[in-house]
Amino acid sequence: MARIEKYTDTAVMNILRHMERSVANPSNQEIDPSRTPLNYALHNKIRNGRLFLSDFSYYRHRLKKLYVYGRKDVKTLCGWIITLPRDLPPEYQEPFFRESNAFLNEIYGKQNCISSYVHMDEAGQSHIHYTFVPVVPDKKRGGEKISAKELITRDHLRKFHPSLQKYLNEKGIPARLMNGATAAAGGNRTVRELKRERAEREHTREIERGVFLQ
Repeated sequence: MARIEKYTDTAVMNILRHMERSVANPSNQEIDPSRTPLNYALHNKIRNGRLFLSDFSYYRHRLKKLYVYGRKDVKTLCGWIITLPRDLPPEYQEPFFRESNAFLNEIYGKQNCISSYVHMDEAGQSHIHYTFVPVVPDKKRGGEKISAKELITRDHLRKFHPSLQKYLNEKGIPARLMNGATAAAGGNRTVRELKRERAEREHTREIERGVFLQ
C-alpha cells in the first residue's frame, strides 16, 4: 500500500528533518525513540561527486538547476510512503524496500531523489518514505521545471500500484500490494491503522505550519 504527499518550499526543511529524525523531541507520539537506530537510509549523501551534508542542502542545490514558478503554493517536493505488506516473509523485507527505492528512482530520476528512509520506529508497519523533486520537461523555456501537477496526474496515480507490483514480481519479491481503488476505500486496514494514518496526516500539517522548526 502506498500514498503520496506534496509539500511547499516553506515546509521542506522541517519535512526533511522529520524524515531523517534530526528533530529534537518530536511531537509525533507514533515514534518510538528506542527503535530509531533501526532506521536506515537508501540514498547516498554523495551526489554528482559532491558530498552534501544534509538532504536539505541537496534539495537547494537541485532547485537551482530547475525553473520554479514564483508562487508560494507551488509544491516543490513530493513524498511516497510505501508500507511493508503484513504477510511478506522476513527474508524479503529489506529487498522489498531496496527494490521499491530502485523503482522510484527509475520513475522520478535518481538525481531528483532528495531522501529515502526506511522507518522502523513508528507504530504499525515499517515503511519507506521517499521524497523527490517533481521534475518535468519545460517545453516553453527549454530545460526542466518543477511541476507536481503535470507529473502526478490521476493517470500516474492509477498506474502506480500495478507498475510497482509488476516490478516487484519481476524481482522475485512475493509482495501483494493494495491497488489504488482498494486503498481509497480503506482496504483491509484495522481501525487502529486508520487512526494512525489520520494522526500522520495531522502531524504532516503541523510540520508544514512550522511547529517543529526550533
